[in-house]
Amino acid sequence: TVGYILHTLLLVPYFSWQRSHAVHHSRTNHATEGETHVPSDANNKGNQGTYEAIEAIGEGPFAIFHAFGVLLVGWPMYILLGTSGGPVRGATNHFNPYAGARGEHELFPGKWKARVWLSDIGIFAFLGLLAYWAYKVGSVWPVMALYGGPYLVCNAWLVGYTWLQHTD
Repeated sequence: TVGYILHTLLLVPYFSWQRSHAVHHSRTNHATEGETHVPSDANNKGNQGTYEAIEAIGEGPFAIFHAFGVLLVGWPMYILLGTSGGPVRGATNHFNPYAGARGEHELFPGKWKARVWLSDIGIFAFLGLLAYWAYKVGSVWPVMALYGGPYLVCNAWLVGYTWLQHTD
């Protein structure tokens, strides 16, 4: 219960993250079945845009742009699209237990589907509280300043040190 409440306050779908984190640790450094921080495959046609961008602006500027993007939106992209996950699961989504692969590589099998929905209820209830706060103060800006700004800094910090732990 404590984990569910604390993660929900950080807009992290607790049970979804609990499962994906366990899968991540069971498949760490696996090139296709890893859950997150899986290195890109140079032969993957989906990476063509990345190579074109590097060619256009150079490695240094691209690295800065990429690092900024990962720190700013890396966590939401992972939660919503499974970005940085291995190719075997496809595009997963921590709010939809039916997104991504089926069968042995399914991220949320069996009883986990109901837990994902329970996580969703907590997140949407808390988003409702944030919306109510904005309504009561008459503007979204105080909510963004007092919750949104620190939220972005916290996520950037978590993504940053996690990224460093999982890459060479």
